[in-house]
Amino acid sequence: MSAESRRQTKRLCGFAGSISFAQHIVVASAHTPCRSVDAKAMIRKIAQFTPFQAFILALLPMLFEHVMWRDELFKRLGATVVLMLRCLMATNFKSAT
Repeated sequence: MSAESRRQTKRLCGFAGSISFAQHIVVASAHTPCRSVDAKAMIRKIAQFTPFQAFILALLPMLFEHVMWRDELFKRLGATVVLMLRCLMATNFKSAT
């Protein structure tokens, strides 16, 4: 990487907090080795990115009216997951076979 491209990268990273998500995609696609950018494929990859899916699922309950039984349900599910992880860690994730 040349000194000029490092300066450009550093300058772009400095402005990264002030540019939008779409601008990040445009900048990243401009610096790819292949010059063709398929927007449909890029959106599909973003949608299939597991942390992005988890983020969207975490935001979904905010769209609905808050009900008390949902808190109790999440507490029970969380306790079950913790118990299952403790059991798996005690057995070192060994299978029964």
